[in-house]
Amino acid sequence: MAKLCKAEMNDNQWKVIYVSSRHEKKVALLLVKYNIAYYLPVVKRLQQWSDRKKWVESPLFNGYIFVKPTEQQTDEILQIPSVVKYVRYNGLPATVRDSEIETIRNMVEFGYDLNSGGWDSNMIPGTKVTVTQGALKGMHGELVKIKNETQFMVVLETINQFIRVSLPPDVLESIS
Repeated sequence: MAKLCKAEMNDNQWKVIYVSSRHEKKVALLLVKYNIAYYLPVVKRLQQWSDRKKWVESPLFNGYIFVKPTEQQTDEILQIPSVVKYVRYNGLPATVRDSEIETIRNMVEFGYDLNSGGWDSNMIPGTKVTVTQGALKGMHGELVKIKNETQFMVVLETINQFIRVSLPPDVLESIS
């Protein structure tokens, strides 16, 4: 599940805004109201309370929303309640490439969380790999191993975040 608003989709770059804790969905509704293009990746997670369990949709990146504002909307966004600031990287507003947004969208949409079998002893954690099959074909990332699972990690440097996706080892190939 992901929330993507195509309001006046433009050729500008995706930027990242930081919002108050647990206000991502509220800010997304206000972005729709102001006709500002945004992307809020959300995933279903099993939430545990003391008396029950429930599946809830929560943001993939707590506190972050991707926006694609026009020049006029750039300052307007900062006036929206619960928007704290634009995320900065190396002193400039952080931008995210369309391809990175598409990668996140694919991971969320296809619900990657596959059990894996076997482990290629030639690939060790930290190895740079590429995905050879499936919706993420052609993606580059880093290999991580956690408790007998092969996990592929995509790093978004501009917002200092990463996404781990469980993939079977036979769809990964080491990059020389």
